[in-house]
Amino acid sequence: MSRIRPLFLTHWPSEKAEYVLCVDESGDRDLSKVDKNWPILSLFGVIISYQDYVALQKRTNLLKKQLWPPDGTFKYRNSIKKVCFHSREMRRKMGPFSDKYLDNSKRMHMDTALWDDILQVIEWQGVSCIIDKAKLLNTYFSPTDPYKLAVTFMLERLVMNVKKPSFVLFEARGKEEDRALWEHVQTILKNGTKFIEAREFRSKILEVGWHPKFNQEGKVVCGLEVADLCAYAFGAKYVRGTNKYAMKVWHKLVGYEQQSVTGRGYKIFP
Repeated sequence: MSRIRPLFLTHWPSEKAEYVLCVDESGDRDLSKVDKNWPILSLFGVIISYQDYVALQKRTNLLKKQLWPPDGTFKYRNSIKKVCFHSREMRRKMGPFSDKYLDNSKRMHMDTALWDDILQVIEWQGVSCIIDKAKLLNTYFSPTDPYKLAVTFMLERLVMNVKKPSFVLFEARGKEEDRALWEHVQTILKNGTKFIEAREFRSKILEVGWHPKFNQEGKVVCGLEVADLCAYAFGAKYVRGTNKYAMKVWHKLVGYEQQSVTGRGYKIFP
């Protein structure tokens, strides 16, 4: 864990890693202004084994081929890339999700296949960490960066609930943002947190890396797609009281089988 800059991962990094935690967010960390319509940072983590990751990728790629034949690709600006299930584009009907390419029948098929036939069926676990920025500002005189808080909670829950060696994959943002997050993660791995010792983090987390939404070959990471979709869905559930997509995969949250998702698979702060 001594790398001096974020590592971009394009493949499963080690045979010793049995799981990956894919992390993405909805909202931002900015505390200088809080959007009353979305006063949160919603982070979501998808914990999935290699075998189920491969199955998820095959199923999502097949769905893309059905919706955007023959190979599930779309011309983004000047390059052809695999379509990415991106919550913002899907909700706003942008790019490949516009009415030009998806009529109501195809859109209904996409939603049903994705949420009911794929995400409800394939084995994976989820962790939703939501930072209420308005409450954070009202509670603390000098609040911690919401993103650092959420990432800390996320990594703690990975170590607490997954007994096998894993690696962590964040969606790449900007150079400075990725470096700042990298430094924060390295601090956790070196010093631990209030609840978990550093040696536990280092024994469970074998590698930490980043991947852009598309790499140079147009490759899309299915685990990050799911994390993006769920980050918005669970954020919307918190803000608006309900969200049909969050409820479809509620049973995937860590702790659901023990009927104790609160604070485990569903962490709200403060």
